[in-house]
Amino acid sequence: MCDEGLVTIKSRRAVKDMIESIEGQLAEKGINMFARVDHVAVAALIDMPLRPTLLLMFGSPVGKAVVLIHGYTDNARDWVPLAPYLSRDLRLILSDIRGHGQSSKP
Repeated sequence: MCDEGLVTIKSRRAVKDMIESIEGQLAEKGINMFARVDHVAVAALIDMPLRPTLLLMFGSPVGKAVVLIHGYTDNARDWVPLAPYLSRDLRLILSDIRGHGQSSKP
């Protein structure tokens, strides 16, 4: 992967750790999680290098899909308090947007 011109800052928390933390919090609330998509693993199948990227899908697997995007200075955990209310009827797709707020930096 070409890093020319890219500034890399090591995060205190890896993407995997952040998603696992969110999974634990959702499980404590009894929220149905039905998919975890590892984009790095999929990209590797076609020899495409990719920085760590994970999606977590939870709620109703048959509900309308809603992508949850955190604010500029926050991270994906911001959605956890709302999850019990949103997950009843919606299929929720959560990703931690890297390089913003408390999210890990590329």
